[in-house]
Amino acid sequence: MRSRLRIAALYCVLIVLVCDSAAAQQFHLSPVTRTRLANGMRLVLMEYHRAPTLTVRVVCSGGTKLDPAERTGATSLMTTLLKRGTNSRTAPQIAEAIDYLGGSLETGADDERTFASLDVLKKDADLGLDLLSDILRHPTFPTDELERERGLLVSSLQSIGEDPGRVASYVLSDVMFSGHPYGRQETVSSIKAVTQEDIAAAYRSAISPDRMILVAVGDFKTAELAAKLNARFADWTAVGASEALTPPVPRPRIRRILIDKPDATQTQVRLAGVGISRTSSDYDAAELASAILGGGFTSRLVDEVRVNR
Repeated sequence: MRSRLRIAALYCVLIVLVCDSAAAQQFHLSPVTRTRLANGMRLVLMEYHRAPTLTVRVVCSGGTKLDPAERTGATSLMTTLLKRGTNSRTAPQIAEAIDYLGGSLETGADDERTFASLDVLKKDADLGLDLLSDILRHPTFPTDELERERGLLVSSLQSIGEDPGRVASYVLSDVMFSGHPYGRQETVSSIKAVTQEDIAAAYRSAISPDRMILVAVGDFKTAELAAKLNARFADWTAVGASEALTPPVPRPRIRRILIDKPDATQTQVRLAGVGISRTSSDYDAAELASAILGGGFTSRLVDEVRVNR
């Protein structure tokens, strides 16, 4: 009961802080247009004319939780390889094209999603969108690029033992989510086991327009950008596969784990417990509480430890 009262009191304090802040500073964002293509792909567009830029973020539900246990790392490798070759462009051509624009084109994955991002100047929007749609729709996953990325990842995994921070985080995740998809972690053996077909299967499981949201913010006219996106994505056929549901995270028993590393110059400590579900109505409030109290470099905890002490 006391714990619940403390949590309730904390939320009340946060609400007051947010209200006071809102009264002092108002944020005026441009209107947001939401629409959906025929294949189910959702578009969220907001004009922002203060800078001649275009920022695009694409998120697709799925993520590394879809990996088979013995092939953990397949989805992460797949998203890296999206930029390593398409039906019409080689890896060097993709890299040179985005570098020439002075922009960025990134891909990645986490437990629940795969994502891609594009940042270019307004004048380069057409070529930038061509590159983005090409890597999402027509990747070829070349064998030589797969082997190159596999080698880099294996080398990184083999060096984990030299970094106390990585060791602590690796062990924590393994213990916290034992037996759950969130607890699956890349290993040298799982990465070596990934085949070309595993990469293609990960793509089919994770990338589909009907589970995809594209958010664009920048110096554009909404109708014009919507037409450009429609031309590049509307004829993309959705896979139509149902999304795999994430099983509940089991509550772990209390444990204390000590790892002796005599050559470490600093002690790494990790404390963890089951948090708030991403679908909970309290999730945003919890994120705000974390940011204020200790979840970032500007938090009260960091200020107290790094500045005052």
